[in-house]
Amino acid sequence: MTGQARRARRRRPRSVTLLALGVLSIAIIYLVRFVMALRQWDFLASILPIPPGIIAASGLVWALVGASLAWITWRGKRQAPAALLLGFVAYSLYSWCDRLGLGRGEALTNWPFAAAVNLLVLGWLSWVLTRRNVKAYFGEMHGPESENATIT
Repeated sequence: MTGQARRARRRRPRSVTLLALGVLSIAIIYLVRFVMALRQWDFLASILPIPPGIIAASGLVWALVGASLAWITWRGKRQAPAALLLGFVAYSLYSWCDRLGLGRGEALTNWPFAAAVNLLVLGWLSWVLTRRNVKAYFGEMHGPESENATIT
């Protein structure tokens, strides 16, 4: 039996399901951002100090990144844990740049709360990805040779 067939028969840990659905939810929110930016282009152009294309582009990029991360997480791909951590760091950097760059005074008033939530999510993500059953689901506890081995 191939590694892919074994992975298909393994049960997905509940924490991985929650993680994939959370990432998919964020992707959907950014897809809505993309669509609404296109629909409200003229209004956004009249009130924003930046072109609405930036809002639309960021919505599309994060929708695609989120959907891709959700898919590889759901499917239990070996690269998912590293991609999730990289995606979280990139998203955190983006959101802080967005907050500091587009925000006025009110965006900075709740920065301690935003930082605490950011750290809590990072801690939870790290905790989930280091769980034994999650590592097994993603195939990290077995060497690369076990994926190609056949069971007799």
